[in-house]
Amino acid sequence: MVPRTTPTRRVQQRIYADRPQCVSVVGDPRIGKSTFLDGLAASADAADPAPPTGTRFIRLAMTGPVSTSPTAFLAVVLDTLANGGADGARLSSVPGSPDASPRAYASLEAQVQELAQAGGRLILLLDDFDRVTSSPAFPATFFSFLRSLANNFPVAYVTTSRQDLQQLCVSREVEESPFFNIFQNLNLGPLDEAQTRALAAERAPGLGTELADWAWAESGGLPAVVAACCDVAAAGKAPASDEARAALDEALAPYLQELWAHFAETHRGLLARLAAGEAPGERDARPLRDLGPRRGYLREQDGNWVLTSEALRRAIAAQRGGDPSSPGLLRRMKRFFGG
Repeated sequence: MVPRTTPTRRVQQRIYADRPQCVSVVGDPRIGKSTFLDGLAASADAADPAPPTGTRFIRLAMTGPVSTSPTAFLAVVLDTLANGGADGARLSSVPGSPDASPRAYASLEAQVQELAQAGGRLILLLDDFDRVTSSPAFPATFFSFLRSLANNFPVAYVTTSRQDLQQLCVSREVEESPFFNIFQNLNLGPLDEAQTRALAAERAPGLGTELADWAWAESGGLPAVVAACCDVAAAGKAPASDEARAALDEALAPYLQELWAHFAETHRGLLARLAAGEAPGERDARPLRDLGPRRGYLREQDGNWVLTSEALRRAIAAQRGGDPSSPGLLRRMKRFFGG
């Protein structure tokens, strides 16, 4: 687990403040949001830095029973608080009520109040929280309750999502909930070069600088690409060889499909033009800012804008028929990108 020290410290400053603040971590698919939450919890366990006395962390992934209803969500939090169970506890069965009863809300509020009176605080790490905001099973009253907890007690939420949470709401009523006003956004982008090399060394120890160089060139800091490079090298293929590149493209095709579908149409158009060697035009000013400084997919090189990930550039160019450098890549990318 390679630490993202600067963003981790930013979040810690907020959740460890005298009055803890909520943070929404936003990042593209497989950029490392879940790992970031794991690192935040690990830093607390290692007292790096030590959280305020009495801090309770509960780490929940919004999958399985916990994401099916407010009743299930609250029951998991209550059970973990009351019994001191492991973070990320799960229910084996889900009560039938679609929304939580007033009793369930009152029970959690009482537990939180008891924790606060003892000088503690509650930090909920909520991974993929957009599964909740976009679910019709969670009404606006649920989000109003969460806001009330944060307003009245030392409670903070650290959520992850692929886009800003308010862009991923099931209804206008939920979207306009004041719940979202309590968050500060933290955008999570690709790893920097030092972090990329550290991740390569961690995943494939003993394979040396050659692998790290290749992983950085292919990934531009995208963790999923770094991991795939390491797996290819660990399987015995020489980094940067044609054989390794072909295996990498094969392994990355599903991820690149997911990433391509996630990009806005204007972003896809710009990426396709740059991958083909074209210069950006006036209409590209906004997506250029989005994909460059803000999200790290583009960088300036010798006065030109280029894709930071060679693997992504190769896939997009092949989809347009401009880079048949890897056996079978054009065929696979056309299938995945709908060409």
